[in-house]
Amino acid sequence: MITVIIPTYNRCDYIERAIQSVLIQTYQDFELIIVDDNNPNTPARLELERKMEKYVKNPKIRYIQHDRNKNGAAARNTGIKLAKGEYISFLDDDDFYISTRLETLYNALEKNREYDAVYTASAIINEKKEIISLIPAIKSGDISKEILLKKMTIGTGSNLFFRAEALKSIGGFDESFRRHQDIEVLVRFCQKYKILNINKILVVKDNGNRINKPKKVEELLKVKENYMNSFRSFVENFPEKERNQFYFVHFLEILYLIMANGEFNKYKMIKEMVKKYGKFTIKIKLKLIRYGVYKFLKIDRIREKFDNKKNRKMIDKTILKEIDEINIVKEG
Repeated sequence: MITVIIPTYNRCDYIERAIQSVLIQTYQDFELIIVDDNNPNTPARLELERKMEKYVKNPKIRYIQHDRNKNGAAARNTGIKLAKGEYISFLDDDDFYISTRLETLYNALEKNREYDAVYTASAIINEKKEIISLIPAIKSGDISKEILLKKMTIGTGSNLFFRAEALKSIGGFDESFRRHQDIEVLVRFCQKYKILNINKILVVKDNGNRINKPKKVEELLKVKENYMNSFRSFVENFPEKERNQFYFVHFLEILYLIMANGEFNKYKMIKEMVKKYGKFTIKIKLKLIRYGVYKFLKIDRIREKFDNKKNRKMIDKTILKEIDEINIVKEG
């Protein structure tokens, strides 16, 4: 059996879409645990309770309420402790699965016993439900270094699928992490176990409803400082070139946001941090100019429409049809 865990906090606009994407899976030997991390008697808790009324009689679904807001890592750990499945799969409350995901991942780990987790390619949609990005699954084995150096990404925390025994053996998620819990658990997991890649789009991330996504440079700077400090113990074991690359790519991300937001007062300071750890190339300069032009001309939407047309041509028609159909699930 597979246990699917959906943690939810302060938003449930698309949770019925997430739930429905699990209920229509071709592999039906699953339990679905929804962990409500809202504070009691808040509007978010009351709204979620109302939406969950239609699912209370479904024997596959368990609705668990925290007595107070704890955080996403704690909500995931609550689900792990209650899980009865041999496998554990995670799904954010505004993302959704393709219908063959559980069957494909279950079969993959059954056939490849040397691996203890699996991830797939993913699609990213915006608030207009346009497909703005496709994230391939490019490597098996230990992917921790590639993740930390931003040479690859798994796209979303909804892309995590583990053997339950292996995940429990590393203690689940680190509850001290308020952000990047998926990266933290992956890096720690890969110190002991191997992860398998399946380069097929089987999960969709909704990027248009991210309530905790930093929008200002000051916010992102704090997040990145915490992130870099949190993974310092891992990174310090890297060769010097890769250690510098770790800091370089994360400061560069802040620089891109500066240009995209037009917060130029912090540009010089962050630019010096970028140059401290790597080469400030012409390619980077051109990309920074592009971000600034997009902001000034307000053409992000035009670019996303173009990306949507391009990406739709690259996706298998069966999967594309599913993405379109699940996107019209109505919230009650």
